[in-house]
Amino acid sequence: MTAIRPLDLKLSVMIRIALGALFCAAVTTVLVVSDTRLELVRSLESKSQSFGTYLSLQAFRADAASGQRDRFPDWQFLSEEVLDEGFCVEVSDPSGGSIYASCRGAGGRVTAPPWFSQLYRALLSPGPSIRRGLDARGNTVGAVAVSLDPAAGAARIWHEVGRIVWIVVGSVVLLALIAYLAIDHAMRPARRMLAGIERIAGGDLSCRLPPVRLIELQQISTVINAMAARLATSLAEREELSRRLAIAQEEERRHLARELHDEFGQSLAAINAIAASVEATAEGSCPELIPEAQTLSDIAIRMMGALRSTMARLRPAVIDEVGLVESLRGLVAGWNSRLGRTTRFSFAATGSFHELPDAAAVSIFRIAQEGLTNAARHAEARHVKLVLERLPLGDAAQAGAGAVQLMIEDDGKGCDWERMPREGAGLRGMRERIALFGGRMALGRAGFEGTRLSITMPATVPAKAAA
Repeated sequence: MTAIRPLDLKLSVMIRIALGALFCAAVTTVLVVSDTRLELVRSLESKSQSFGTYLSLQAFRADAASGQRDRFPDWQFLSEEVLDEGFCVEVSDPSGGSIYASCRGAGGRVTAPPWFSQLYRALLSPGPSIRRGLDARGNTVGAVAVSLDPAAGAARIWHEVGRIVWIVVGSVVLLALIAYLAIDHAMRPARRMLAGIERIAGGDLSCRLPPVRLIELQQISTVINAMAARLATSLAEREELSRRLAIAQEEERRHLARELHDEFGQSLAAINAIAASVEATAEGSCPELIPEAQTLSDIAIRMMGALRSTMARLRPAVIDEVGLVESLRGLVAGWNSRLGRTTRFSFAATGSFHELPDAAAVSIFRIAQEGLTNAARHAEARHVKLVLERLPLGDAAQAGAGAVQLMIEDDGKGCDWERMPREGAGLRGMRERIALFGGRMALGRAGFEGTRLSITMPATVPAKAAA
């Protein structure tokens, strides 16, 4: 699926406002230019009609009054009273020869830039001059041509366009500022919601998003809160079920170990005793049976050893007999007897653990078993240290009777924690077992090398799990 590039909401809205305003400005500019050009055309026609009417009347009066021909046309009146700024007028005789021409420039303060003047001449000019004939008593006495100075026309249109540009720029800036402030104010609850969502994503399912005024954000907040509540309920139910399964598993292991001890253990002991009796009887009456009796006795002894090992894995009987501390001490002694030449295992315990619930004690023992096994197999360490400590109430993360901390530390080759592969079944099993009892687990580097595994579990088991 194609990744979508994120875009800031405020920036997106401001861009949309600017594009919309520019489109409106372009349309408005076209309309203003068109209206201004049409107004210039009408002005030309009006001026042409005014000049033609005045000069025809002047020619009529001059022709009617003797001795007044030399006063046609009245140049001073044309240039001072009739001719406006930006217009040009040319009067010609009947043969087409020019007898008077005048052009009053733009005369204004606004001048169009050269590129706009060229655009005006190419596309926006109202056209050539408008020419009208002059008649006096039915005779043609000349003609008048009125035109618009190109600089004045370009300046006029540029002035109108400039007003639109300034209005558009001011409107865009004002709208962008208003949109920025409005969106920033509206998105403040969204930032608080985002902080709450990050807490929920981090595992704090008790967090709830705050109520907000915007209906859309409130709907999102309601859905996320309901989802977090359902997820918290589901996780609590799953943890409760897992705790019950773990406790039931330990009870089943205890029952199975007891049955193996009572049934198979006694049967193997009886077989061994019968084999010894057969061997003693065969010494006098049938010496040929002695090797078979000894073989039978050896098989019974090996089976009893395997049975004891199986029962120890199913249920460490020493926990019931001598407690958690001595069980861990015996576990460490077993590893020293097997690997003492290459790796030295040590154990230290601080505090009292007699009132620790049976389920928590068994879980700590199982975690210690797995941790020491991992250190022995993978660490290549010279020394492995196992520490069991009872944390006082002030240092415990959970309220109640404090917590128990188990730490396994080695000086082995360690691990590249940044590139550590996915956790194996052993570590996942430890995390799940710890989570069942509301504990936490930390795995990291021990000093400059080696590995440290630290777990903390409450000294009390939840009431439902202990039921």
